Amino acid sequence: MKLAGLLVVYTAIICQTHLLRSVTAVTGCYNGYWTEWLDRDNPSGTGDWEPTSLAISYFGDEMCSDPSAIQAQTLDGTPASNTGEVFFMYSVSEGFACRNIDQPDNICLDYKVRYCCPVCNDGYWTEWLDRDNPSGTGDWEPTSLAISYFGDAMCSDPSAIQVQTLGGIPALTTGERFSQYSPTMGFVCKNRVQPDNSCLDYKVRYCCPECNYGKWTGWFDRDNPSGTGDWEHTVHVQNRICSAPSAIQVQTLGGIPALTTGEIFSEYSPDVGFVCKMADQPDNTCLDYKTRYCCPECGDGDWTEWFDRDDPSGTGDWEHTVHVQHNICPAPSAIEAQTLDGIPALTTGEVIAEYSPDVGFVCKMADQPDNTCLDYKTRYCCPVPQCDNGYWTEWFDRDDPSGSGDWEITALIQHRICSAPSAIEAQTLGGTPALATGEIFSSYSPSAGFVCRKVDQPDNTCLDYKTRYCCPA
Repeated sequence: MKLAGLLVVYTAIICQTHLLRSVTAVTGCYNGYWTEWLDRDNPSGTGDWEPTSLAISYFGDEMCSDPSAIQAQTLDGTPASNTGEVFFMYSVSEGFACRNIDQPDNICLDYKVRYCCPVCNDGYWTEWLDRDNPSGTGDWEPTSLAISYFGDAMCSDPSAIQVQTLGGIPALTTGERFSQYSPTMGFVCKNRVQPDNSCLDYKVRYCCPECNYGKWTGWFDRDNPSGTGDWEHTVHVQNRICSAPSAIQVQTLGGIPALTTGEIFSEYSPDVGFVCKMADQPDNTCLDYKTRYCCPECGDGDWTEWFDRDDPSGTGDWEHTVHVQHNICPAPSAIEAQTLDGIPALTTGEVIAEYSPDVGFVCKMADQPDNTCLDYKTRYCCPVPQCDNGYWTEWFDRDDPSGSGDWEITALIQHRICSAPSAIEAQTLGGTPALATGEIFSSYSPSAGFVCRKVDQPDNTCLDYKTRYCCPA
């Protein structure tokens, strides 16, 4: 069976013997992060065996218990799909294996693997749900039934799934074989495909995306299923939405959540969009669907200037938040990434390794088919400091940038404000938020104050700033 979505977990082997297969590598890691490359085995014995279950136990904190995607490369960085070798195993639930006896020259190359570990940054994890017991044909925990069975405890568009036994053992470490394991399809363990003809009892939980720091767009129905299916690609509506949507919702035109229709989807993610292919359906037809997207807003703050800290001349383009942290707020609520000429990152077709306000943006050359990345810039949404339990003082402009810079030190106006301000806000005299100017600040805190030094700026000059403080009521 073909499972759905960019976060789709490859179909687990559901027969007692493995079939040799060609590689269809998962390239995206939406709503998660890639582990480091892991190399547990060498092909000096029967082959190169990198099973997921052993990776979880062998690499400890470097792994996660419920990876959503897998990639494999040779040690020198050649994608597995480009080697021409035949693989005995290549799925996120089972892992990767190359057997020497399957190769024309009776030897496998040495491979490394990495996994996409799902997180739930843009939503929340549900409670653990256990709808079925394995007393019949197995343990069936499909997403469609969870939506209808658990009601308000579930959501209609989960973006990640975690599975454990009732005793808390991660499913992928039990050694059992699963025929479904994805947020869109759910989880299924069939008794008949287990060596002992019995499944353990499992529970599942889902990441339910919310539209944090943003708003939902209107509904889009770009395509009808009159051809090969219903193709609602993000790129086709990109000029009508934001450059980096954080979540997607899909319904039929009549308002039925897509995941409750029983149809199979080949794409289901905010960066790629939604696809229902007629050829994947038992009745060779798809319903007509509409999509909408969560677009980050900066209604509670201000967008910073664009930052281009790195060029893709080395291993890629690394625009980490920490490298510009001194010039933005401590906890940005959203990030946008574009090429230097303004093309949204998610429309370039490149594989993005990181894309979050807390980590930043990363494009690795090794992840791209052509081994090169475009040059990107980023900007951040910085929330306006809040003063909910106090009051804002008047604005103070104690210093001018005629000397070494603009020094608005808290201690020098302490007698005019409270003894322990809880927040500070800085603007230019014209009212432009400091974090939107692109200048670099060596201090920006209520206890120390605000400092812009000329020597830190590319043009060796600072704007003229004013500050105000939040004092307890």
